[in-house]
Amino acid sequence: MTPEDQAVYFNAVPLLVLAGAYLLVAAALAPTLWRERSRVGVTDLALALVFPGVGVPAAIFGAVVLYDKSPIGGRVWLPFAATLIALVPAVLFLLRWGERAGVVISGARAREAEELVSLRDRELDTVAAIVNSLARIQDPVAAARILLEEVSSLHGTEFAALALVDEEDSSATGLLALGEGRDLGWWSEVRLDLRGEPSGIASAYFEAAPVVVYDVESSPLVSRRLAETAGAKSAVFVPLTVEERVIAVLVAASTGERRAFSPDDVRLIQALAAETAIALDRTRSAFELDQALGRERLVGRISRRVRSVHDLDAVTRIAVTETGRGGGAAPS
Repeated sequence: MTPEDQAVYFNAVPLLVLAGAYLLVAAALAPTLWRERSRVGVTDLALALVFPGVGVPAAIFGAVVLYDKSPIGGRVWLPFAATLIALVPAVLFLLRWGERAGVVISGARAREAEELVSLRDRELDTVAAIVNSLARIQDPVAAARILLEEVSSLHGTEFAALALVDEEDSSATGLLALGEGRDLGWWSEVRLDLRGEPSGIASAYFEAAPVVVYDVESSPLVSRRLAETAGAKSAVFVPLTVEERVIAVLVAASTGERRAFSPDDVRLIQALAAETAIALDRTRSAFELDQALGRERLVGRISRRVRSVHDLDAVTRIAVTETGRGGGAAPS
């Protein structure tokens, strides 16, 4: 075999094959680069440009050797070996053709994974903080306040409220509401018939799942009177569940403009609501027990005093006086 033939077969042809392989990879990456251009960073772009950066010079050198029919630098085998080594990355890439998109968006995926880890850390820190706060709470209103302040702070919602659910008569009662950090007294007077009046609270109660409403003003799921009073534009309704019972519903709403609550937003609110549900159920049970014991003590006190009196007017006066003291009213 003549030196000219060796130059063609062992230099020019391998270089042209190398150029074709690298340019084929570059052509395969181009659509993904364009489609994911908003996510592609400088590092991703530089990595993708390596393939045409090798393919184009290889094509030029291959064409020169093919034209001159002389080996590069007067040597045949060293350029041939170098060409085979340079061909390995392109061949490996072509063998994993289905994973080509990962080459140009690996940096974006890494950044998104890092952001996701940061979000998870923030969620864990937030849940841990609210758990520590709720562990010391004995009052349902105080437990609700911690939840509402945390939700408003994390998600920037201007309105946050909690409604207690009475399963026996399928109704909901307002417990506490915060509007831009201030207590809203009107919420404590709210009464909802969960079966007779459509509302986001009723939907969250019956579905036992979060209900997200982007446009409150046009949604048939939302109570018109409550939406107008709160001035809500967008809202999310999250049930507080204990042992498969919905004991309350959290409402978080934006009043300035419409906003979309992302799945991450809803998931974090659910995590906070789950922890609060346990504390709220505990404090409600303790509060109801205190009320029951108070009523028992009142009845016992009245009974003891009545047994020592035989005048009907005196009995009536004692009953009224003790009842007034038990209810916190001053006797007149």
